[in-house]
Amino acid sequence: MMTPSISVILPVYNGERYLRAAIESVLSQSHSDFELLVCDDMSSDGSWKLLQQFQDTRMRIIRHERNLGLFPTLNDLIGMAKGRFIRLWAQDDIMKSQCLATELEFHRRHPEVAMSYCAVDIIDEYGAVVRRARLDVTPEVFTSELVLEISFYHGCMEGNITTVMLKRATLDAVGLFREDMRICGDFEMWIRIACAGFSTGFVREPLIDLRCHRGQFSRKSGIGLDHMKEDNEIYSRIMEYLPPSIKPFTAGYHRFHRGILHFHYAVHALLARQFKDAARLLREVQKKYSLTQIAALYLVTGNRRFWKPAPRVSSANTVTQGRVISV
Repeated sequence: MMTPSISVILPVYNGERYLRAAIESVLSQSHSDFELLVCDDMSSDGSWKLLQQFQDTRMRIIRHERNLGLFPTLNDLIGMAKGRFIRLWAQDDIMKSQCLATELEFHRRHPEVAMSYCAVDIIDEYGAVVRRARLDVTPEVFTSELVLEISFYHGCMEGNITTVMLKRATLDAVGLFREDMRICGDFEMWIRIACAGFSTGFVREPLIDLRCHRGQFSRKSGIGLDHMKEDNEIYSRIMEYLPPSIKPFTAGYHRFHRGILHFHYAVHALLARQFKDAARLLREVQKKYSLTQIAALYLVTGNRRFWKPAPRVSSANTVTQGRVISV
């Protein structure tokens, strides 16, 4: 096989229910010059047996001898990849037929972009569309500085690894996913890329059907504490790179926004009767914030629904994530 233009990499763990549709959507792409690399991370369901049924020559499968987790699995697949572009993929979702072709053309038009992400339609567990992609007026290309400001105020721009295409050269420059992170290794990677001065691209066309269902890892109990710790580390890194002109404001914004968010994790655990998790989360919140103050702000602002401070950015009238925010 000649060197493919794109390596699609798919980590699998107990994904049997939706896996066939996820793979078939890749194999039926209008752009056919790709390889599909799949690693089963020691699934306990029928995922491995299902993978062995595929005979497409563009597809290679491997299996771990023990469960390593998402980010080590992604790194193993990147090590196998031959393409100039690395397209991340997930076991629950569906690529629209023009996804790879559209993204490849986007990178041809914007050679300065180190990575890109696309808009998505949301589907339910049965494949029915429950929300179409909203109009997003953000630019097609973000400078690294703008990526950091948007990420600080609005969170992970990419939303999910299933939306992302990376240049292989980008990974060669910044390294692989951090394997010590359990939840936020993807967000940490996107921020690391921005901190290295690389730009990010946004494909406005929805190219993915992103599936929302109760079995997703992000909805599992007991992950709040890891999420909180990893989240704090990433936002601390972002704040180091924000312009000095807005740092006094962002320090207070961070305490308000993240303190309430992390307190909410504890409330959620309490409501789910996960009392040990809730106690650990509250202890972690108390290390960085006044628990009484954060609890009061949580109640008064309705978990930031009724009021929150408006973002401030380093340049006037910057469009971010569909909103215009001003100095």
